[in-house]
Amino acid sequence: MAAVASTSRPSIASLEAPRLAHYLAVGLIAGAIIALQISVMRVFAVGSWSHFGSLVVSLAMLGFSLSSVVIFAGKDWFDKHWQGAATAALLLIGPLAVASNLVAQTVPFNAIFLVSDPEQKWRLLANFLLYLLPFLAGAFFLGIVFLKSRTAFGRVYFADLTGSGLAGLVVLVSMYLFAPETIIVVPLLLWVAGSLLWFLAFGAWKSVVAGVVVAALSIAGYLMLPGLLGIPDIAVSQYKGVAYARNFPDGKRIYRSVSPFGDLQVYASSYMHFAPGLSDNAAFGMPEVPANTYVGMYRDGDGPEGIMRNLAPAEQVYFRYLPMHYPYVIKARPKTFVVQFGGGISTQAALDAGSTSVTVAESNPMTLRAFRDPILRDVTGDILAEPRLKVIDYDGRLFLANTAERYDVIDLSLADSVGLSNPGGFAISEKYAYTHEAMLSYMHALADGGVL
Repeated sequence: MAAVASTSRPSIASLEAPRLAHYLAVGLIAGAIIALQISVMRVFAVGSWSHFGSLVVSLAMLGFSLSSVVIFAGKDWFDKHWQGAATAALLLIGPLAVASNLVAQTVPFNAIFLVSDPEQKWRLLANFLLYLLPFLAGAFFLGIVFLKSRTAFGRVYFADLTGSGLAGLVVLVSMYLFAPETIIVVPLLLWVAGSLLWFLAFGAWKSVVAGVVVAALSIAGYLMLPGLLGIPDIAVSQYKGVAYARNFPDGKRIYRSVSPFGDLQVYASSYMHFAPGLSDNAAFGMPEVPANTYVGMYRDGDGPEGIMRNLAPAEQVYFRYLPMHYPYVIKARPKTFVVQFGGGISTQAALDAGSTSVTVAESNPMTLRAFRDPILRDVTGDILAEPRLKVIDYDGRLFLANTAERYDVIDLSLADSVGLSNPGGFAISEKYAYTHEAMLSYMHALADGGVL
C-alpha cells in the first residue's frame, strides 16, 4: 500500500530538494498566471474598456494576499495535507479560468451607466469576483509550494519570477496568432504544461491522467461552449463603436488584423458616415455628395476612424467642405506635417490641397500594414504610394520635439480623439498628443507664419 501511495502522490521531503522539473513546473504555472492576467486585460479592452482590465493586476494581487492569509492561518493543516491541497488547486486553475470567463460574458456591464444605474456596479463586482477565482487557485498552489520549499525558497522564487517574465513575452508574441476571443488558450497551454510536468516530476501517474482529462475538457470547453450555449466569446458593449457597425443591415467586415498593438478591424456599410465638421453647404455647393465615401476602422472596438475612399477628380471638391481644408486656404502649396495618420483623411486633404510635401506620422505599425493590404489599397487608391507623401513610423509628437525640420502647416488630426468627446466612462482617455508640452513641440516645429 505504501508503495502505491508513493507513486501516486508527491513526497513531502522532495520539495526540500527540488529537481529541475520542479523548477520548470513552478515557472510554467507562474507564467500561466501572468499570461492569464494579460489575456483577461485584452478581453476587457475589446469587450468593454481597457481601464477596467488594468484592475486585473489588482485581482491577482488580491488572490495572492487572500491565499497567504489562509495558508498562514492554517499552516499546520497545510503542512500535513499539502499534497492534496496543491493538487486540487493546480487542477482547478484551468477550469476556473474557463468558467469565470464564460460566466462573465453573461453579466456584461456598461461603464457609461456606472453612476446612473445602480445595477451596473453589481455587474462590475460580479466580473471581478469571477475573474478572481482562477488567480486564487493559482496563488494557493504557489503559496503551498513556497511553504514546502523552505530550504530552497530562493531558487523556487527565482523560477517563479523567471517563468512570469518569459510568459509575459510569450503571450505578447502570441497576440499575433490568437484573436482576443481565443487568447485565453495561451495561459491554458502554459497551465497544462506546468501541471503535467509537476505531476511527472513526482511520478504521480494518477494525477497525470487526471490532469490530461481536466486539461482537455477545459480547452475544449473554452473553444466550444460559447457556440453551444449561445454565449458570445466576448460580450462587446453595445455602446462601443464596433457594435454599431455590426448592427448595420449591410455591415461587412472587410479587414482584420490582431497583434499586441490591438485588434484592428475595418467595416464597410452604406450606413457608414464619418465627415467630421462637414459643412452644410456641401449639399448645395456640389451637384451630388459622394456616396459610400467612408469605411470605418476600429481598434479594440473603439472608433470609428474614417477611411475615405479614393475620390474621382470631379468629386474632390468635397474636401473643400471639410474643416481640415481651411489651413490650405491660408497657406498655398505648403510643406505639411500630419501628427497622426489614423484613417488618412487629413493626409488626403493635404495632398488634395496641393501641398508640395506631406510628412505623416503613425506609431502603430499595424495601421500602416492595413493600408498596405490589397483591400485598403483598393479603397484608398494606395495613398501610401503617393510620391509627395513621406511616412514616419514613429510618434508624431516625439518626432516634432526632436526634428530640425520646419513646416508651414502642422495638422493635429484628432485621429484618436473619439474618447475625448464622450461622456461618463468613455471620457477616460489619455492622449499625450494633446498635452501642453506637445503643443509647445508643435509650435516650435512651425516655420515663420506657419499654421497649427
